[in-house]
Amino acid sequence: MHTDALIAELIGTTLLVSLCDGVVANLLLGRTKGYNGGLIVITAG
Repeated sequence: MHTDALIAELIGTTLLVSLCDGVVANLLLGRTKGYNGGLIVITAG
């Protein structure tokens, strides 16, 4: 039972970290469409 919860937490955390890192990278990297997009890009992302 505890193994299922651990796997679910691992998958959820991996998904959130990968999505959030992508949004931040989109804001900070110069040659991306979201460069200097501001807080609205983070909120919508």
